[in-house]
Amino acid sequence: MIYARLRDHGQKGVVIEGLSGIDIALWDVKGKYFGVPVHQLLGGAQRSHIIAYATGLHRRKAEDLTRYLAEEAART
Repeated sequence: MIYARLRDHGQKGVVIEGLSGIDIALWDVKGKYFGVPVHQLLGGAQRSHIIAYATGLHRRKAEDLTRYLAEEAART
């Protein structure tokens, strides 16, 4: 209902960002009230694990690439 009343302001920008924050907070409150994770409220987990990734670690010429990448990762 709130979304329908605000859609004339556009579907991006500060209005939709604020509405998204409220939506996330309300799901969190509901999950805490019922003592269950939000994914359970939304119908259950869709996967049992995910593959993690990292941004950065830009490859550049280095004598010891393995060491350079480990040092760069430690700085982030």
